[in-house]
Amino acid sequence: MWLWTIVLLGVAGHCVARLVVAQRAHCAVDRTHNAIEAAMSAGMAAMVSPIGGPIPRAGWEAAFAVAVGWAAFSAGRSHSRRAWMWLRQAVAGGGMLYMLTTTEMPMSGTDMMQMSSAMVPAVTWTLVAYFGAVALWSLLPATGVRVGIGGLAVADGPPIRTAPLGPRAVSLCEAAMAAAMVVMLLSMH
Repeated sequence: MWLWTIVLLGVAGHCVARLVVAQRAHCAVDRTHNAIEAAMSAGMAAMVSPIGGPIPRAGWEAAFAVAVGWAAFSAGRSHSRRAWMWLRQAVAGGGMLYMLTTTEMPMSGTDMMQMSSAMVPAVTWTLVAYFGAVALWSLLPATGVRVGIGGLAVADGPPIRTAPLGPRAVSLCEAAMAAAMVVMLLSMH
């Protein structure tokens, strides 16, 4: 799980770097979206890290509950492209809450709680399918394929064009987060 810890901390750092560069260069990024993704990837890193995280479980649960609520609220108030982005954010936060409330921390293949509900596997497999599709969909722009529905991080104004922080890098980060969710969900059983 160290590999995923490092990848997810890299994604969190990338989100923070995008925020800093956008602020300094007056480029448009969706600040709330990037802040939520930074927090989500840091939370995922803490969940998969063999040493655990510095924030107690209840803190992560509260943070993700707020993120889900904010994303759902924003999806309801947004236009189609932005609504799609916020809806994805709400599902991702919901997936994090699901894992936080049904597993031991840190997540490793050997110390998972046994889940008693017959519904849990159905929820898990639904989320695995969803995040698998998101991972593949997010890889398309990273390879130069243009996608239509929702785009990725939508913002008004010119995007950051710097290659390490540009749209392809954002796509790779989103694919990495979705793939990590698949791995984490599969490791629950």
